[in-house]
Amino acid sequence: MTALALVLLLVLGAGGCAPQKEGSVGILYRVTGGKNDLYLLGSIHVGSEDMYPMGQPILDALESADVLGFECDTQSAEAQAAYQELMYCPEGESLQQLVSADTYALVSQAAQKAGYRMDSLDALKPWAVMSMLNTEAVAATLKVRGTRASASLGVEEQVKKLGSGKPEAWLEDTRAELEVLDGLSPALQESLLCSTCRVILDPDSATGMDAAIDQWPEWWRTGDADAFADAYLEGMAAEPDQELAGEYHAALVTQRNARMARRMAEWLEAEEDGDYFVTLGLLHLVLEGDSVPDCLEEMGYTVERILPENV
Repeated sequence: MTALALVLLLVLGAGGCAPQKEGSVGILYRVTGGKNDLYLLGSIHVGSEDMYPMGQPILDALESADVLGFECDTQSAEAQAAYQELMYCPEGESLQQLVSADTYALVSQAAQKAGYRMDSLDALKPWAVMSMLNTEAVAATLKVRGTRASASLGVEEQVKKLGSGKPEAWLEDTRAELEVLDGLSPALQESLLCSTCRVILDPDSATGMDAAIDQWPEWWRTGDADAFADAYLEGMAAEPDQELAGEYHAALVTQRNARMARRMAEWLEAEEDGDYFVTLGLLHLVLEGDSVPDCLEEMGYTVERILPENV
């Protein structure tokens, strides 16, 4: 599994900003046809200073919204309890018992390079170790290409700062998101873990969409939804194990699209008046025929891409 581990950044999504004449286009949709209106902004969880300021259509939508929507709350006591419950191996098991000897050796090498102690990782399930090491893999990939992109300039973080003070709502609870990862097959969990470790050890080994991670900020700045979609689909098609690739896509994209769209429909039809500004992982928006906008349209709502020229 060579092209999917880092892409979790797009399916799960600041400091000072460099001035520019026009703000970023981003990938923004407006959903109408319910009692309330809703805006959808695609998020990437790594960014660059050149992505900001956001374009006026994004800022106007954010300003007009009464509620900010995000994928899940990771800070609450309930969220932390879910992490503690789901990330750890059952009693009597360890990471070393759950993966092959070759994979365990690979994890040990990557952990040493990233500054993690194996005795702490050994208590975690493969998907949990992959999640912990994923940030290190991203950092390694970005550093080797000399880009200024970083997680601190991700879209969601910027939205939270700009919309500070507005009430927040969540599409999924943390347990639901973690249960998706926890429910992946052992083979897929191990494959994703291996991919993450290989990138840490050799950033130039990143392939598919992972290899283009330093282009994500520019694609987002110019609103190039097709570039994201094409890179993802090309990476999926190149996966050597198509069965695992299909499992990954079904669990982390298609099924979550449907669940999040149903939650948005509840907000659109809420008795209490109020418009929503929802920020979610970009790949949930841009895959033709397999996206949250498609799900909402199937429910009877009107979904419109918002661009500077049609505002």
